[in-house]
Amino acid sequence: MLPSLNMLLGHNDLMTTIRYLHTSNKDLMKIISPLDNLVLY
Repeated sequence: MLPSLNMLLGHNDLMTTIRYLHTSNKDLMKIISPLDNLVLY
């Protein structure tokens, strides 16, 4: 899967793709959804 993603993103080095995936995963975990605090009655 990573080589395919690497090609689609146009990266020459697989480590570049891995670096972007690691960064984006960390950033996504910091996102707080407004729906998390939604109270339904």
